[in-house]
Amino acid sequence: MKQYKPIFLIALLLIIWQPINGQILKKIKNTVDQAGKKIEQTIDKEFSKSENEKNESTTDGKDVPKPVLESYSMLNIPAPNNNFESISIQEFRGLPRVGLLYNYDMNDKSIPNRAERIAKYKEDRKGFQKYVTLLELKLRGNLYDEMDLEMPYDINQKKVGSRQVMSYESNANNVACQIGLLSIGRELTTEKAYPKYFCNSNNKCNNNRGETLNWGGLLANEFEKIECYKNFVKDNLTDLRNSENKMTDEAYVIMSTTFESYDFSKGGFPIKIYLTVSYDKSSFDPVNGIGSKLHEENNQIRLIEMSSDDGRKLLDRNSQRRIFTVWKIKYHSLTESKILSPTQSPTRNFHLQSPIVELFEDEALTKKLGEITIE
Repeated sequence: MKQYKPIFLIALLLIIWQPINGQILKKIKNTVDQAGKKIEQTIDKEFSKSENEKNESTTDGKDVPKPVLESYSMLNIPAPNNNFESISIQEFRGLPRVGLLYNYDMNDKSIPNRAERIAKYKEDRKGFQKYVTLLELKLRGNLYDEMDLEMPYDINQKKVGSRQVMSYESNANNVACQIGLLSIGRELTTEKAYPKYFCNSNNKCNNNRGETLNWGGLLANEFEKIECYKNFVKDNLTDLRNSENKMTDEAYVIMSTTFESYDFSKGGFPIKIYLTVSYDKSSFDPVNGIGSKLHEENNQIRLIEMSSDDGRKLLDRNSQRRIFTVWKIKYHSLTESKILSPTQSPTRNFHLQSPIVELFEDEALTKKLGEITIE
C-alpha cells in the first residue's frame, strides 16, 4: 500500500493543478489582452500625433508639396503641314496676347515653383516668336507672288574685295519674302524635317538655328543652297500660304504703366497711355483715325476717374501704382518692305479697333479696374 502512496499524491496534485492552471492562463490571457489594447492605443496616439505634426509642418511652410503650375489661357495655331510644329501662344478673349506677356509671377521668390514659372514663361516667349514669324508671312500677302521660286536671293551677289554686297533696291519684295521663309524654317520646322533643308552632304548643319542660318547648312556650296531652297518652296510654300487664312490679323496689346498722384481737383489718377509696343517690333499707324490725336499730342495723359475713397483703397492694394492697359488692334497687310539687313524683320503696322482702353490691376488680367476713352 505504501508503494502506491506517491502515485496517489501525484494524481491528486494533477487534479488540483488543472483548474488552478486554467485560472492562471486565463489571467495571463486577460493581462496580455489589456496590454495589447494599451499598445494599440499608444500606436494610434503616436500615429495621430505624427499626422498632426505633418499637417502643422505644412502650414509652417516646411515640406510643403509644390502646387501644380496652372497654365495661362493658350491659343493653338495648327501646323501648316507635317514639316512644321504647331504654335501655342497666350491669348485673351480668344485672340493672341501681344506686347507684355503674362510672366507667371516668376519674379516673386515667395511663390513656390519659381523655376517652373520661369521655364513656362520662356516657353511662351518662344511660342510668341513662332507666331510672329508666321504672322509676317500673312502680312506680306501677295508679295509672295513676286518671289523668285528657283534662286535664293544671296546667290551671285556682287562682291567688293572679299565682302559680299547685297542690293535690295530692285528686288526688295523678293528679298523680304525669302527672308521670311528662312525665318519660318528656323523657327517652325520639326526636328525630322530640319536636316532636309538646313544640312548638306557633309552633314554640316545649322544646329543652333541661329541668325546665321542659311539653306543647306554650314559651308553649303551654291548648288546645295539652291537645291535645299527649291525643296523647301516646293514642299511647303502652298501650305504656308493656305495657312494664312487660319490666322487672325487681330490681337490684344497689353502694356504696363503707372498712375500718378491723385488729382483732387479733377477727381482721379492721371495716367500716361502708350500706343507703341515697346515689347515688340510693331508700330502704331492710325489709318482709321482712332488714336491719331493722342498719338500726335505731346501730352498723352488721361484720367482714371474715381472718388478719393476709392483712390485710397486702390493705393492700399497697389502701392506700386502699376496697372496694365489693354487695347484691341488690327494689323495692316504689308504693301512694301524696306530691308536694311538680311536679319531684320519688317515693321508690323497696326491700328486700333476701338477708342476704349481697358485697365487692369494685375498682369493676368483678372482684376479689371475700369475703362478710359482716348478720343
